[in-house]
Amino acid sequence: MVIDKKKVKNRTPYFLNRIIEKSELREIIEVVFHKNGIAKASLIADNLKEIGFGFATKAGISISIEDLKIPPNKSRILQITNQELRKTEISFKRAEITTIEKSQKSTDTWNNASEALKDEIIKYYRLTDPLNPVYMMAFSGARGNLSQVKQLVGMRGLMADPNGQIIELPILSNFREGLNVTEYLISSYGARKGLVDTSLRTADSGYLTRRLVDVAQDIIVREIDCKTNNGITFSNIQNNEKIIIPLYKRLIGRILADDVKNPITPQVNIASKNTLITGNLIKEFKKNNIQKIKLRSPLTCQSYRSICQKCYGASLSDGKLVDIGEAIGIIAAQSIGEPGTQLTMRTFHTGGVFTAEFSKPIKTLFEGVIKYPSNLKFHHVRTRHGDDAIIIEKSATFDIRTTQSERKITLETGTTLLVKDNSFIKKNQVIAETSTSGRLITEKSTKDLISNSAGEIYFSDITIEERVDRHGNLTKISKQHGLIWILSGEVYNFPMGANLVVQNSFEVNKGCLLAKALIKSRHSGISRIRCAANYYAIDIILGTVTIRNANLYKDSKLFNNNYLLKTSNKKNFVVKALVGQKLSHSDIIAELIDDQYLTNTGGIVKYVNLKLAKTHKDDSEYTLSGIGYIFFIPQETHQINKDASILLANSGDYVNKNTEIAKGVFCKCSGLLEIIKSNNIIKEIIIKPGVVYPVSNNLSTFTNKIFYPGEKIIDNIVTNKIVYVEHIKLINKSCILIRPVNQYKVSNTESLFDFVTKGENKDLISLKVVNKSFFKDGEVIKSVKGVSLVNIQLIFYTKPSATAVTTKMEFVKDLDKSTNSTSEIKLRITATETTKIKYKQQKNIISQILIKEGQYITKDFPIIETLFLSRHDGRVVIKSNFKQKNNACLIIISPSNKKEIYINKKEHKLKIGDFIRVGDHLGTNKNFKSPYSGEVLDINDKLITIRIAEPYLISPGTLIHVNHGELIRKGDYLALLVFDKIKTGDIIQGLPRIEEILEARKPRETCHLAKFDGKIYVHYNDKGESLISLESQKKEKYVYILRLNQRVLVQSGTEVTIGEPITDGLINPHEMLEIFFEYFLTQTSPIQATKASFEKIRLELLKEIQQVYQSQKIEINDKHIEVIIRQMTSKVLIQERGDTTLFPGELVTINQIEKINSAIIAVNKKEAKYKPVLLGITKASLNTDSFISAASFQETTRILTEAAIEGKVDWLKGLKENVIIGRLIPGGTGLISLDNKDSIKMRLALRHKKNFLNKTFKKKNNKFLNKTY
Repeated sequence: MVIDKKKVKNRTPYFLNRIIEKSELREIIEVVFHKNGIAKASLIADNLKEIGFGFATKAGISISIEDLKIPPNKSRILQITNQELRKTEISFKRAEITTIEKSQKSTDTWNNASEALKDEIIKYYRLTDPLNPVYMMAFSGARGNLSQVKQLVGMRGLMADPNGQIIELPILSNFREGLNVTEYLISSYGARKGLVDTSLRTADSGYLTRRLVDVAQDIIVREIDCKTNNGITFSNIQNNEKIIIPLYKRLIGRILADDVKNPITPQVNIASKNTLITGNLIKEFKKNNIQKIKLRSPLTCQSYRSICQKCYGASLSDGKLVDIGEAIGIIAAQSIGEPGTQLTMRTFHTGGVFTAEFSKPIKTLFEGVIKYPSNLKFHHVRTRHGDDAIIIEKSATFDIRTTQSERKITLETGTTLLVKDNSFIKKNQVIAETSTSGRLITEKSTKDLISNSAGEIYFSDITIEERVDRHGNLTKISKQHGLIWILSGEVYNFPMGANLVVQNSFEVNKGCLLAKALIKSRHSGISRIRCAANYYAIDIILGTVTIRNANLYKDSKLFNNNYLLKTSNKKNFVVKALVGQKLSHSDIIAELIDDQYLTNTGGIVKYVNLKLAKTHKDDSEYTLSGIGYIFFIPQETHQINKDASILLANSGDYVNKNTEIAKGVFCKCSGLLEIIKSNNIIKEIIIKPGVVYPVSNNLSTFTNKIFYPGEKIIDNIVTNKIVYVEHIKLINKSCILIRPVNQYKVSNTESLFDFVTKGENKDLISLKVVNKSFFKDGEVIKSVKGVSLVNIQLIFYTKPSATAVTTKMEFVKDLDKSTNSTSEIKLRITATETTKIKYKQQKNIISQILIKEGQYITKDFPIIETLFLSRHDGRVVIKSNFKQKNNACLIIISPSNKKEIYINKKEHKLKIGDFIRVGDHLGTNKNFKSPYSGEVLDINDKLITIRIAEPYLISPGTLIHVNHGELIRKGDYLALLVFDKIKTGDIIQGLPRIEEILEARKPRETCHLAKFDGKIYVHYNDKGESLISLESQKKEKYVYILRLNQRVLVQSGTEVTIGEPITDGLINPHEMLEIFFEYFLTQTSPIQATKASFEKIRLELLKEIQQVYQSQKIEINDKHIEVIIRQMTSKVLIQERGDTTLFPGELVTINQIEKINSAIIAVNKKEAKYKPVLLGITKASLNTDSFISAASFQETTRILTEAAIEGKVDWLKGLKENVIIGRLIPGGTGLISLDNKDSIKMRLALRHKKNFLNKTFKKKNNKFLNKTY
C-alpha cells in the first residue's frame, strides 16, 4: 500500500500489485528510517515481519523433492556440448591444437554449457512454475543463490582438484538425479576444500581484524571542524567499462568540500560547501547528471592524530553527524575485518564449483559477410583454444553486409577478432572477445605431454634450440609450433650385453629368437643354488670366515632371545647381528658380556700407553689399540637444574656416604662437595672422594696431575700409591685434594677367537676383536651411576674392492667326523656374488641356469642365459638407443600397425613417405577423408598402405625430452609444455589480496606504469612479442622490457598520463608513489609533492580494496577504508638529515617534518630531505608514537628495549595504552574536549571551596557543607 503525495490530506492509499524482493525491502526500511526516525522504522520492520511470518505460515512453503524440477532442455544442451567436444577431440587428433588448448577448450565448452543450463532453469521456472518454493527462495534473496539452484536441478559442472586445477571431466548429474561413484569422488574434492578453507581462513580473518584495530585504534573524533579546504573528487569506481560502485552510492552521509554548480547555469549552486549530503540532494545530483563531486574526506583532514566531524561526515548508525569522542578507527577496523570471513566463504557456498569470467563474448545480432576496414591495425595471435585470430591495435569499425542492408560494428582496442575477412557470419555467432578484467594475472605453468602408444619418434617442422646450463645439463627447446609424430610399432629394449641374432629388415614370426644375453660371474668360487619365495638365487661363494673355538647357544633371558657365542676360554659374547642380514663394513657382530671395566660412579678418564682413533661410523666412538692402562679418578656428579633454596650443604663441605645434600638428593660416596651455580640455579653438585691437605706454599703454578708411588707431591707429602692431586681453595686457603685412582688394564684381545678362512677370495672379508670406548682422554663423565669404560666387540671388515659382493652371517652345524653327526653350531661369515631369476617368467623372455650345485666357477664364466623372443609377426627395424647407448633396441612393424585405404591412384597425389592426418581430403572427391593418421608406406593402383601414427602439436618454448628416431614406450614423457595460466578468482581475490594491499606488499606479477605524460609506441615482431617505448613532448624516452606473453593495454600512438597502467598485471603501489613524487617534486615544494603523491596512491588503494569486496558482493563504506589508508600514508622516510636532529632511515609523520623543516628554514639552516613511504598496517602499528600500544601488538621486547634506551615518552593519546595503564579511555564520555574545559575548571573550583568550608565551619553548618555543587 502506498499513499499518494497529491492526496496527503485525504490519506487515500493506492496499491501496487508487484513482487517486493529482499533488496527493495531494505530500501523501504532505509527510506522510513531516514525520513521518520528509528521509532517508525522499528514499527514498519515489526509489521513487515508479522506479514512475512503470517503469510509464510499460511503458505506452508517448504522444499520437497518434487519441487526440484529439471528443465526438459537439459538433454539438448548436453547433446550440443558433446558435439562440440567431439570436434575438439578431432582437432586434437589432427594435431591442430595442443593438449593445453584442448583442455582449455573443453573447460570453456563445459562452462558455457553450465551457463546455458542456468539460463534455461531461470526461464523454465519463470514460465512454468513461478511459485515454486526453490525459485521463490533463491530469487527473493531469502535463502540460497542461483549457483546452488543450478546444482540442485541443472548440473554440478566442472570441479577443482585439491591443487586448484580444473578436472576436465564434469559432473553432468545434479543432486536431484543423484551422483554416480565417479561423480561423487570428484565432487568431494571441492566440498572438502570449502570446509578446510573456512576453518583455516577464519583465523586469518581474525588476525587481519586485530592488525587493523591496532593501526587505527587511536583515531577518535576530537574536534568539529579542521577548517581545511582540501577534499577528494569522487566519481564512479570502474573496472574497464563496468561500474563497480556508482557515484551516488558513495555520497550518502558525506560533506561537500566545494560548491556544486548547476552544469547548465554555473552561477547557480545546487548545494554549497560543507553541506551534509542527504537522499534529496542525491536526487538533485542525478537530475542534473553530476558525475564528479569534491567531498571532504578523512584522507585530507588536517586534524592532528584525529579526524574532525566535518571530514568524517554522518555516522552510519543514525545518519546524523558523528559524535565528538566517537572511536571511528575501531569502527573502521571492525567494518573491514568482519567481512574477511565472508571473503573465504565463496568456495564453501558453491561447493568448489568452477566458474570462468575472464572474457566477454561479442555476438552479432544479424547474419552477413564481415569486411575489414582498409586501415585496420592488428597483429596475429593464437587464442587459448588454438584458433587463429587477430588482436586489434586501434579501435575500428567493421562492415557487415547483409542481404537487405549494410550494418556496422565498432570494436575497441585490444579486442580479439575471431573471424576472417570476407567470411560469412551467422546470427548470435561469437565473432570477438574482450577481457572482462583489464589486468588479468597470469602465471607460468607446465604440463607433461605423454605418449598414448609405443613407437618411433619423428619430428616435423620443429626447430630446436639447445641450451646448456651451468651444471652442464642440455635442454632442448622448440622455437616454433611443430609436430611430434609417433610411428606405431612394437618396441623391444634389451639389457646391456644382449646380442641381436636378427638383422635389419628381417621378417620374423611370433616366437622367433631376437636376441640372447649371457650373465657371467665376476669372481671365481663354488656355486650354490637356493630356492627363495619368488625366485632362484645363484650364489658364488667367494670366501668364508668361521669361528672355530666358539659355539652358539640361544639364551631366552637376553633381549629378543639373542644368541650367545661361548668361547673355549669361558668368555660369553652376545650376538648383535641377525642371521641372513646383509653386512656392511665395520658392522658389530658380537659384544663381550663382562664387568671388568665397569665403574661405580662417574669420573675423569686418563689413558696410559694406549692409542685412540675415531671410528668411521660415529665420531663419539673411539678404537683403543696397544697394551696399557686406563686411570679412572672417580667423582659423583648430580645434574640438578633447580633453585638454590633446596640446598642442605655448602660448597667445600666434606660429606659422608648417604648424606642428603639437597632436598631428595643423596650422595653415594664420601668426599668433598663442589656446587656449580648460575643465576641462583644449581646446575651440578659434584662429590670428589679424597683427602684434603692445607699447604703454605704458593700453588699458582701447580697443575692437576697423576702422581705415582714414591713421588713427592709437595712439602713432605710423598704418595705410596697412584693418586690424582688437585689444587683447591677452601675459605680462601690453598689446599690440595689427593684423590684415589682406579686402574683398569687393557690387554690384547686378538687371541680370544680362532678364525678359519676359506675360499679363493677369502682376503675380501675379515673378523677382528676390537676394544672400543665412548670417552676421549681427559673427559669428565658426569654421572651418578657407573659406566663401562671399554666395550670388547667382534667387528666385520671388508675391502673397498669387494664390489657387487653380498656378505651375510650364517649359523652352520659342525660335523663330528668320528660319529658323522652334528654336535655344535658355529658362526660363519659368507661372502657371495648373487644373481636372481624369477620363477614366473614373461612369455617372450626365457632364462635358464647353466651351472650346477657345488660346481667350481672361474671368473667370466657364463652362469645364466636369457633368450628374447618376438611377440609379434612383422618386419624388424634396428635402432640405436639414445638413453642407454650400450643397450640394443629394435622395433617390429606388425600387420596391426598398418592400415589399407582403398583409393584409385589417379585420384590422389600422395607419395611414399608422405604423412597424412585423420580427416585429410585424399583425392578429388572432397567427401572422401582419411580415417587414419600415419606415414605412407606403399602405393598400389587401388589402395594405399600407411603405417599408423599419432601426431602431437607442440608450442614455442616447449622443453623436448625425446630425439628424432628414438624408440619410446606407451606412457613415456615426450615434452614439457610451458604456458601462461590465468589465475582463478579464488587466488587473485579474497582475503590474500586484501592482505597484500593492506600490508603494502609488492605483487608478484606487476604491470608497467607510465613514467611521465607522453605517447606510447608499440612494435610487434614476427613472433607477436611487443616492445614499448614512451616518448614525451620534452623528448624524454623510456623503453619497457615486457615479460613473456605480457599483454599491452593501450594501442600504439595513444596519449597516456603519468602513473597509468600500460600492460596487464597488478599495480605496485610503491612504484606508483615513487613515480608521482618525482613528478610533483619538479613542480612544487617537497611537502606539497608528498601530499599530492599520497593523494594519488590513496585513491588507487581505495579502488583496489573496494574492487575485491565488491567482487564478493560485500559493501563497505568508503570512509572506513579511508581511515585505514590515512594511517598507511602518513609517514615519510628521512634520506638526509640536514641540520635537524633526525637520522637517515627514520620514519616521521608529515606534520612533524613540515614543522621541523619550517623551523630550520626560519633560522637559515639546512632542511632534511625525505621521501613519502607507504607502510603496511603491521609496520604502521609498530611505528606509532605510543610505545605501549606498539609493544602490546608485536615484537614486545625490541620495542620496550628501544623505548628505554631512547627515553621515549608515551602521552597516552590512544585507547590501547590507556586500557593497559588502567586509565579512562579518551573516547566517548571519557574524552576531555576543548568545549568542556571551562565547566571542568568551574567544578574543580567549587570542590576546593567546599573543602575549605569543611575545615572552617565543620561544626556549625552541616547542612550547608553536605550540599552538592
